Amino acid sequence: MKVGEESMLQATRIELGLSARRIGQLSERIREVDTRLSQLVECHTPQLLDVVRVAPVTAATLLITVGQPGTPGN
Repeated sequence: MKVGEESMLQATRIELGLSARRIGQLSERIREVDTRLSQLVECHTPQLLDVVRVAPVTAATLLITVGQPGTPGN
């Protein structure tokens, strides 16, 4: 293997390692946000989470789009 190829391989390994670490960090952050979103939806409209196939993200989207049931204007 030539020196240039070896350097490129080393740089690629380093970058892949950094990317893998960042993916892990972002995945953890997504789990944290999903947990918090679930708590918020459960607090405001727990009945939405009881509907089949309505996940916290979908329930939050519904709340943002149409508002919380029972509030003025809804």
